[in-house]
Amino acid sequence: MKLKSTLVLIILLLVGAGCGIRNPFTKPESFQQFQKKFYRDSVFHYNRINYPLNVYEFYGHVKEDPVGGNANREFHNSFTRKTLPRTVRSMDEYPDHYEMMIDTINNKMVEKIYIPRSSYMEKRFFLKKKNRWYLDSIQIME
Repeated sequence: MKLKSTLVLIILLLVGAGCGIRNPFTKPESFQQFQKKFYRDSVFHYNRINYPLNVYEFYGHVKEDPVGGNANREFHNSFTRKTLPRTVRSMDEYPDHYEMMIDTINNKMVEKIYIPRSSYMEKRFFLKKKNRWYLDSIQIME
């Protein structure tokens, strides 16, 4: 009986040690590597969204305001894995006159996609959880 419990203990220790060596979350993921794969692999893409995905749209100075004046319009959508209509477009899918820059704000990576000399800007916020990057929210300003 003692030999059997000793063998079980040794097997458990070996399995536990093997799991620690091969744990994919021990090494932090680089944002550049994540970004390339995020926009090229749709399965990876859907698995790396922090659901629910919040999308905020801001439209300022809308002339068709029923009460008159320059009202700002704000819309908020929250998408689950089932309700997300499509993958988020990569920069390659935008027309040539769009530009992109990446910035860091409060421990988040932010992709800013914009048209120079215009009011359009889209910000995509990515956060790191357990050494892996996830799309957290999107803001669209026009």
